[in-house]
Amino acid sequence: PQWIPSGWSIHQYTVGLMSNVSSLTITYAHSEVDTMMTYTYNIFFDYNLHMAVEQDGAGVYETMHDGTEFYVTTNMGYHTAVWHTDNVEFMVTGEVTKNEMLRIVDEIK
Repeated sequence: PQWIPSGWSIHQYTVGLMSNVSSLTITYAHSEVDTMMTYTYNIFFDYNLHMAVEQDGAGVYETMHDGTEFYVTTNMGYHTAVWHTDNVEFMVTGEVTKNEMLRIVDEIK
């Protein structure tokens, strides 16, 4: 992400390679609160695969400034945004406000 809310910094990077997916996860830690936020970038080698998203209830679809549609929901106090292009899936999850989540997603390049 090009922008993250103040108080967050990169905690670790994780790269994974399995037979059906390659992934990059960036985990952020907050300087004042014991919580994490993650950005995950998955490349699926099988176009029929995707990640499941746990949620409290139904989410909503939003649109980025470039017209890309993404799904925003909550689970146990955390906002999650997920979208895909072809076989690539993006997901951001964290204890941030919905407006912060929308800005994070909109500024991912």
